[in-house]
Amino acid sequence: MDCLRRVLLFAALASLGATATARATQPTTTTTDVAAFARLYGVVRYYYPGDAAQSVPWNRFAIYGVTQVRDAHDSKALAASLHHLFDPIAGGIDIVPDDQPFPAAKPADTDQPHVHWQRLGYAEGVNAYATYQAKRTARAGVFANTSHPPPNVNVEQQREASARLMAPQTMLYADASSHARYAEFPLGAGLKARVPIDLTDDEAKASPEQQQAVAALATSLLPVDDAPISAAQRQADIVMGWNVYRHFYPYWREVGDDWDQQLEPLLALADTPASRETQRDTLRRMVALVQDGHGQVYDPHRPFGSLPVVLEPVGDALVVTASANPTVRAGDRVTSVDGLDAPAWMARQAPLVSGSPQWRRWQVAAALQFGPIGKQVQLDLERDGHPEHAALDYQRQTAMPAPARPEPVTAVKDGVWYVDITRASQEDFERHLDQLGHARALIVDLRGYPRPGIGRSLLEHLLAGPEHARWMHMARHDAPFDQPAAYNDIGWDLSPATPRITAKVVVLTDGQAISQAESLLGYVSDLHLATIVGSPSAGTNGDVQVFYTPSGYRISFTGLRVTRHDGSTPFHGQGVEPDVALSPSLADLRAGRDVVLEQALQLCR
Repeated sequence: MDCLRRVLLFAALASLGATATARATQPTTTTTDVAAFARLYGVVRYYYPGDAAQSVPWNRFAIYGVTQVRDAHDSKALAASLHHLFDPIAGGIDIVPDDQPFPAAKPADTDQPHVHWQRLGYAEGVNAYATYQAKRTARAGVFANTSHPPPNVNVEQQREASARLMAPQTMLYADASSHARYAEFPLGAGLKARVPIDLTDDEAKASPEQQQAVAALATSLLPVDDAPISAAQRQADIVMGWNVYRHFYPYWREVGDDWDQQLEPLLALADTPASRETQRDTLRRMVALVQDGHGQVYDPHRPFGSLPVVLEPVGDALVVTASANPTVRAGDRVTSVDGLDAPAWMARQAPLVSGSPQWRRWQVAAALQFGPIGKQVQLDLERDGHPEHAALDYQRQTAMPAPARPEPVTAVKDGVWYVDITRASQEDFERHLDQLGHARALIVDLRGYPRPGIGRSLLEHLLAGPEHARWMHMARHDAPFDQPAAYNDIGWDLSPATPRITAKVVVLTDGQAISQAESLLGYVSDLHLATIVGSPSAGTNGDVQVFYTPSGYRISFTGLRVTRHDGSTPFHGQGVEPDVALSPSLADLRAGRDVVLEQALQLCR
């Protein structure tokens, strides 16, 4: 009997050991392997504060990392591959099966300065002229060029002005009383990771071995090929883009998407042979998922131009509203594009454009209006019931044709003035301030994007008193996965200017009013400064940030959270609703009628 018990006990123990091994090791696929690398890559790149990691050429490392993990085949080999990639540049990372505990964490030394990342939105460094900043505590900053430098300031002046931000003792904001020591998160493939995001001064210093490893890595990484784009490059583009959105996109609560669930399908989509144009569309599909009107994918290797026409969505159709080509007229309706009927062509474009429903309609029109320079597009058109055909080339953008409207600043009736702030300059506006101050009514055209300065100046002349609303909110990130420690709440703090415009004011707008245009519309709507006529604005505001993928694509996205002026009501995806909803029909356009302006004139009577 004792012998039998011993046999059963040994059998049970063997069974438990086999079960534990099965849990610790499981089969994986190329997609799950690369997804695990992607999740670890983003946390280490943006939040691991060690000195050695700051010298890594991260975009090329993304391609290298994808090639190293693609064929792991099981979770044990995957964990070994991830350690091989990251241990030389980022010490202290733990990777264990997701059903096992992490090793005991080392307690923090409170007698040393601590090094961790502080980030205001998404940035690659510090710049006194930039809205967004990124810097480690107790370490000198890294200067980063801004994509929106102020006018007449050269790079050297930027560097001098940024010297204070570069200093090791400078912090971007006051530290929280307690700071997380580690980030713990699932990798997938049956694994989880723990990454240090707060190090003591000694822990953060690069050892000689790390310095040697980073130097060897930098010289061994291959340059990025333009064409053909390898599978590793294509997936590395997704790795990079997915992480920027995962850690820094400010509108997840409005979008409500489980971004983690999108990673593997996107990687699988990228794991197929593709030209640069096809890869751009793959990236556009990724950007479309985040519903961001600023979301665009541009390929510097394939510069874009414009057709010599203006296309707008009218109902369910694409219609020409202005033309510089004699074979095409305003009012022509597009019936087919390169032989594909227009509804099918538009349905093909719909999954590739990002933003609110009203903005995506305009983006589909833009997808036809803008294309690679030199490419020709064949358009079939309908004009007053008759078919027409036009072959148009994408050309370098010069002056675009424009729909017929009054002069940018003009009196349209006795006592009624019209100001188109998408065409008029601030100087034009200021030159007519005396007449505007005595006007009976003022029509402000904001169907598009305002010219610099004029919008804020107009608001100051409409205000009865100073305002201090806080409607822009910049996230303070010191931990991954879009967990802001707090926000910097920002406003314009406008004050009244003379002469005050006391006339009845009507503002015209539509779905192409985005970003800065919506900042102005937010004031008009929330402070009840005017009656708004037209259709809902784009529902996208909050500055434009850009990053470059390993294959060289430039992706833009919204970097700042914007609300209504109460500081909490969501704005993203909704925009500003008009007081009087009105959109032109095809018949209106063909008759040469601007029904939105006509409605405004009626309101001014």
